[in-house]
Amino acid sequence: MTDDSLLAGQRALDLADAQGAYCGRVLADLGADVIKIEPLGGSAYRRDGPFLNGAPQAEGSLWAWAADAGKRSITLDVETPTGLALLHRLLADASYVIASSAPDALEGLGLDDVSRGQRWPRLIAVAVTAFGREGPYASYQGPDLVAMAMGGFMHSSGDDDRPPLTFSVPQACLHAGAEAAAGALFANLQRQRTGRGQRVDVSAQEAVLWTLMNTNQFWDAMRVDVRRGGAVRRRPDGARLRVHWRCKDGYVTFVGRGDWKGLAAWMQAEGFSRDPALDRDWSQVQPWSLTQDDLDRLEPLAEPFFAQRTVEELYQGAVQWRFILYPVYTVADLMGYRQLAERRFFVQVPHDGMRRAVTYPGPFVRTSHGEPRIRGRAPHAGEHNREVYQGELGLSGREMAALRAGGVI
Repeated sequence: MTDDSLLAGQRALDLADAQGAYCGRVLADLGADVIKIEPLGGSAYRRDGPFLNGAPQAEGSLWAWAADAGKRSITLDVETPTGLALLHRLLADASYVIASSAPDALEGLGLDDVSRGQRWPRLIAVAVTAFGREGPYASYQGPDLVAMAMGGFMHSSGDDDRPPLTFSVPQACLHAGAEAAAGALFANLQRQRTGRGQRVDVSAQEAVLWTLMNTNQFWDAMRVDVRRGGAVRRRPDGARLRVHWRCKDGYVTFVGRGDWKGLAAWMQAEGFSRDPALDRDWSQVQPWSLTQDDLDRLEPLAEPFFAQRTVEELYQGAVQWRFILYPVYTVADLMGYRQLAERRFFVQVPHDGMRRAVTYPGPFVRTSHGEPRIRGRAPHAGEHNREVYQGELGLSGREMAALRAGGVI
């Protein structure tokens, strides 16, 4: 059967730690043959939680399942001369190599720009590090929390009377990995035109900074420092708008900049409130013209209205009365969400030793040909040693035994 995936026939060698592992996952979903090259004990993030059934266990890291789905795995000590020589043999058939952690990770693999251009001229070398290749922080390392803090994201997350917050699930590595994959694909386009590869340099800090979007422009154009507000959003004039509202079975988001007209009409139609604050010509009210006094009168009226209705009732009411309101879904909500179900977003991936398949998020994009897909569960550490070393590099059983005895594989 012909493989019509977008990256069919291309191979990526993935030596990345948690900071760059998602890059290889994206390439694998797109159809590349991604070989995860791990230390002899397996990648360190295999020991990161959360774990299957909550208990730390070998091959039970759900983080590793997500990061490495669709890849193959070999173990190799690339810090030994023999291990490095084996890596270089694998590079002969590789389209991409991915490294992370140390800023000079590629150079340590013998992949400086000069040697890469001479020995592997078509190779695209992707480096994902905390701060990138240049600048005064280039030699520094930093985990996910550092990138979230120094990328500016934490400053705007949480309640304004408490310290900054970050997400419970690491995010910087996902943004950095996705951008690394995008950079690799753009480099691939140029390689198709020129026949030459190049280096792709990704900073996790910069990847986080990109997520702030217009927060940067608020400061640049207006010298307004967008601060965290929890369930409240601050306007540039200092007014505070309630954003998240509790309802009977969860939360909804209603910002109420230009949407009080529909909500007020609904509340009045049901006789919920006859407060004069709701009875005005809303067609003349501009989104940013409500004063803090206006908001202080309106929001206490809306709060009990939301609290007495379910998420679905509020969502359907917003559709009927033509104003913007949307549910704050939990993961459990999303798993049963009709829109995702009808698009067949979630997919079932079989796992060895489990009675049922595991549900994964499906393709991150849909294409008319060669659609991305998960090509299998995450491999066990070294699961494909024999397949790669003997089946593809042609090593003998005796050579394999010697490499194991020498702590190389």
